[in-house]
Amino acid sequence: MELKLEQGMRTTEKIALGVSLASSVLLVTWLLTGERKMKTRDFVSKKAEGLREALKSDRIHVSELDTYYI
Repeated sequence: MELKLEQGMRTTEKIALGVSLASSVLLVTWLLTGERKMKTRDFVSKKAEGLREALKSDRIHVSELDTYYI
């Protein structure tokens, strides 16, 4: 898979993009190895569950009778 960069990008922008991608890959690799893998999985699942609960409680059920059409 080839990443085509816009022709108008300067060299420093290309380097910054490459460094950010490389650091992201290193961070993900570090988080998903050894004991951190289980800790990361637990952390993400707890946050996802909290988000699901927040979304469920924030939903407002509106029937069609209460809807006004303009």
